[in-house]
Amino acid sequence: MSGLINDILDFARGRLGGGISASIIPQLNFWRQLEDVISELQMAHPMNPILRQIPHDLEVVCDGDRICQALSNLLKNALIHGEPEQPVTIRASVADKKFLLQVENFGPPIRKETQRRIFGPFARVPGKSSHEGLGLGLFIVAEIAKAHGGTVSVHSDEQSTIFSMELPQPRGEYRRVPSGTFLRRKDQIPYSLSYAGKMLLRSIKDVAPERRFCESFFFPALHLYQ
Repeated sequence: MSGLINDILDFARGRLGGGISASIIPQLNFWRQLEDVISELQMAHPMNPILRQIPHDLEVVCDGDRICQALSNLLKNALIHGEPEQPVTIRASVADKKFLLQVENFGPPIRKETQRRIFGPFARVPGKSSHEGLGLGLFIVAEIAKAHGGTVSVHSDEQSTIFSMELPQPRGEYRRVPSGTFLRRKDQIPYSLSYAGKMLLRSIKDVAPERRFCESFFFPALHLYQ
């Protein structure tokens, strides 16, 4: 029931408000968060093996909770509409300044006319479960991608159906520091500093010694990647 209520709230935000919100920050060891989603759904659907192609050093700049929500919606869709006992494959990677998340299942292809409207609200894929839910799952996936400045797409043929989410990644380089926080180069303000610290750093951004002092004062575990 809580999932249904959340879907309705996200639908209202996407259609009537300013869109779904996203707290976009660096996610360390993001594969662990994705694995939690996969493991939970694997227990609910033991007949379909779920294959993972997710590197353990995956680091993504995104709203981790929202991307996990998107993965959950995509994976549930694949498990429901895929052929029984056939595997579902999850792929996640970062390359060329883009984060790519894909969910592939085997089953009847989605018709072209359905593909064109599948990410709209209340869209349903004809099949065994067309009577379940409100048809908001894929719409919310699209809204989450939009909140990140990204896109979603579907490719479906006689072989398989693949849903893809692609999110842009920052062009600045990141460096991991002991606190588990990231900083970007080119004098971008650290995420974890207080508002006052940000304002002070901006005011002295061209004075290296003073800037280094303030960085160490406000958050000793952080330093800029030079």
